Amino acid sequence: MSKPVFLLLCILLTCTYHCHTQENSRLMVYFDSDRSLIRNDAKDSLQKLLQTLRSAGNVTQIEIAAHCDGRGTEAYNLALSDRRATAVEAFLRSNGLAAGIPITKQALGEMALLNTDQRAEDQAMNRRAEIILHIAPAPPPPPAPPAPAAADTTEVEEMPAPVKDTVIGQLFDPTAYENIKVGDQLILNNINFQPGRHVLLSWSMPNLEELLKVMKDHPTLKIEIQGHICCINTGADGPDADLGTYNLSEERAKTVYRYLIDKGIRKSRLSYKGFGSRQKLYPYERTEKERTLNRRVEIKILSK
Repeated sequence: MSKPVFLLLCILLTCTYHCHTQENSRLMVYFDSDRSLIRNDAKDSLQKLLQTLRSAGNVTQIEIAAHCDGRGTEAYNLALSDRRATAVEAFLRSNGLAAGIPITKQALGEMALLNTDQRAEDQAMNRRAEIILHIAPAPPPPPAPPAPAAADTTEVEEMPAPVKDTVIGQLFDPTAYENIKVGDQLILNNINFQPGRHVLLSWSMPNLEELLKVMKDHPTLKIEIQGHICCINTGADGPDADLGTYNLSEERAKTVYRYLIDKGIRKSRLSYKGFGSRQKLYPYERTEKERTLNRRVEIKILSK
């Protein structure tokens, strides 16, 4: 299989998220078809990464998220992505990564494809492992001398309560399903995403499977999948760290759309749309929980 030059280069991206107390750096490496061996070009990039880590000394955690292309069965791809994550961890440990730095691994199989996965070039981009470094920020400067005491007249802004979550499992109740009307908006409870990315958090999969069951149990149901982001207060959409585009909310909706299509739901029953930061549950996030809840997907009932 031909390997375009841009696929032989591992891209080291440094992404600072305003909604985090740490910086995240990401290294992307690629694999040959049906293989979990570390390629020579990946070894070079991983060695450079290790050199950087030894000089920096402030990495607090490493995450490895491994992926496959869409070929093969779901079980095969999950097992293969797990071997790829393990291979990356073994390479880092055997080449001098400090034992005190914890590593967490995530085998995602074909659940987070970057593209349509139709061409050989697309499939090659999906055969990847993403190494995410959590880097402790530099110590803050010493505080300024305190100002003279003054009367405390500033009112603390009260955080508005979020829109009530609608648990998608309620659709299994025939009575509840009958009460759902065309045009209703349903928050997909606990279907959330990694910061700055359209990659689902691991806890999202059971709830995504519940949505799939709802679609299969009600074959006339048609929905619009709506994606949202956090941490921007202008209403605009945000950057997608994986694709370099500024349509993160749309890519999040598309992730759910692709999952349902891959599981056999007809395209004619689905559509997707990104709303950027225009419809946040928490307009001014103050905690990581509030930011996570804003990184969400909702569905709108188009027809029953």
